[in-house]
Amino acid sequence: MQHGPARSAIAAIMEDDAFGERATALTLAAHLADINVVPDAVRVKALERSAAMALERPPVFVHTLSVTPVPGDQRGLCEQLVPLIIEYPAQSGMQAASLAALCALWPHAASSERAPLRQKLINTVAARQAPAGSTVSSQQLRAWQRDLPTAHGESPGVAGLKSLLDEPQPQLAYHALAEHLGSNLDVATLSWVLGALSIRMLLHYRDRDGFASQVVFGAVACDQIARWTPPEHIATMISQQAIHLWWCRHRAELPPIRSCLDTSPRPLTEAIRSGDITSAQRAARNAIRIAPEFWQGMWELLGEWSEQDDQRWLRGLGLISAVSYRTGANAIAPDDAAALGSVFADMGYNERTAIVN
Repeated sequence: MQHGPARSAIAAIMEDDAFGERATALTLAAHLADINVVPDAVRVKALERSAAMALERPPVFVHTLSVTPVPGDQRGLCEQLVPLIIEYPAQSGMQAASLAALCALWPHAASSERAPLRQKLINTVAARQAPAGSTVSSQQLRAWQRDLPTAHGESPGVAGLKSLLDEPQPQLAYHALAEHLGSNLDVATLSWVLGALSIRMLLHYRDRDGFASQVVFGAVACDQIARWTPPEHIATMISQQAIHLWWCRHRAELPPIRSCLDTSPRPLTEAIRSGDITSAQRAARNAIRIAPEFWQGMWELLGEWSEQDDQRWLRGLGLISAVSYRTGANAIAPDDAAALGSVFADMGYNERTAIVN
C-alpha cells in the first residue's frame, strides 16, 4: 500500500472510536492507489466517500490486550488479535476484514498511533452483533470435531466442498468442511473456495444486508493474513465464516433473484444501471472477454454509486476490491464478474426505486 493514501486513511480513522466498517472502507479506498487501472478521480472520490461514512462509537472494551505491549509487525499483531476475533465470531467475515485492514495500515502507522488503532479494533470486535444462529463458537466447533469419524485414506478433493451449503444442519456443513482442515490444510485454496461459494450465493440471492458479501471479504482477509497466523487459527476463522454462509443459505431468508424474461444483450453499464440483476449478470459474463473495458466500466460505476448509503457503499467497494484481489494477473472468473454485476445492479435498482418514490 502506498504511504500517502495509507496516511490519509489513518488520519480519518483516528477521528473514530472504532476500527469497523468505516475504517475498512477507508483502507480499501487507500489500496485503490495500488491498482493502476483505477482512474484518479475514482480513487479520490472513494477516499472522500469512505471518510464521510458515519462515525462508530462502540464502548471501550477493557481487555488484557489493552495493556499488552504493542507489536512492531503484523505477525505480532495477528498473534494478539486473531484469538480475540475467534472468541467474538459475530459477523466473522467483517471481523477478519477489519483485522486485515489494520495489518495493511500497520507499517504506515506512527508509534503513537498503534496502541489507539489496536484499541479501536478491540472495541469493534467486542461490540459487533449478529442475528441468532449466524455464529458458531470455537467451543462448538471443537465439540463437532469430536463427533467426526476417524478419517482414512487420501484427503478429499476441494470440489466436494460445493456440497457444504446443501447440508440440512450446520454440524453437517462443518463435517463437510472439516475433512479439509487437517495437517495438509491449504489456506489459499480453502479461502478461494469459500469466496467462490459466497460468490455463488450472490448470483442467486439479493444480499440486502450484506450477509453473504462479508464472507467474500472475510475469505480474502484470511488469505491475506495467513502468512502471519498459525494454520489452526485460520482454520477456525474459515470454519466460522463457512457456518455463517450456511446460515445465509438456510436461515437468513434472503430473497431470490428472479430471472428476467428479456434475454436481449445489453452493454455492461447500461444493464447495471437498469437495475435488472439477471441482465447485469449476463452482461458482466460477456464483458470479461475484453478485460480492460470490463474494469473501466466497473470503476466508473463505483464512482457513480458513491452516493449510495454507507452499507451499500461498503458492499460495492468491498466486493470490487475482493474480486480484483481474487483475479490478480489472471483472467476474471465469470462468476466473480457476474456477482459484481449483481451487487452493482442491486444498487441501480435501489436508485431507480428512490427516484420513483
